[in-house]
Amino acid sequence: RFNPGIGPIVVPRPQQLVKTLGAVTRAEKGVLFATHWWGEDLLAPVWEANPQWERAAYWQDREDLFVNKRGERTLTDEQALKYAAVPNRVINATWVQESGERDLGVDESTVIPVGYDPEIFYPPKGERNGANVIRILAMYRPTTPRRGGKTLLYLYEQLRARFGAAVSLEVLREKPPHASAVANCHGWLSEHGVAAAKREADIDVEPSEF
Repeated sequence: RFNPGIGPIVVPRPQQLVKTLGAVTRAEKGVLFATHWWGEDLLAPVWEANPQWERAAYWQDREDLFVNKRGERTLTDEQALKYAAVPNRVINATWVQESGERDLGVDESTVIPVGYDPEIFYPPKGERNGANVIRILAMYRPTTPRRGGKTLLYLYEQLRARFGAAVSLEVLREKPPHASAVANCHGWLSEHGVAAAKREADIDVEPSEF
């Protein structure tokens, strides 16, 4: 279990970023992680004012693939390439690394997989309640199409048609529209709630394209 022992610095307005960072650290050398790809635009004056700092970027996803509800990309090509050009990269998944190398031409990076808290996420203890219904759980996130929302609904419809009431088809996060196949939408749960839902399920489905 890893606890960094630090918290975020709240900056009310982007234009205050340079001033805030200057007040926080007087170090001759430092590392600054931008956790949103569009943040590279905001950080440009910080880099210019502190050329002695080693620049680093944390890749938690391929944010250049994000789209809004209208299906439009939320980042421009210019913004994506600016972020990809940051020389030092910490990436949290091999698929993010490999797709970044393929699509954006990045080379060296350090991969540190996402961890989890075993005091929250742990296998079920004891036997199940003996119910005949098989509970199947998946995250449904249609606002990020590559998370496989359409694939999941198609799969659930097929399972419902084949097995009927013998399966309980459940989702986390958003409620599917016109999805009669879904038996239960748990909605947006806390970390403990997600862990509990996964322990109660027989099968956990990950429909993401990656």
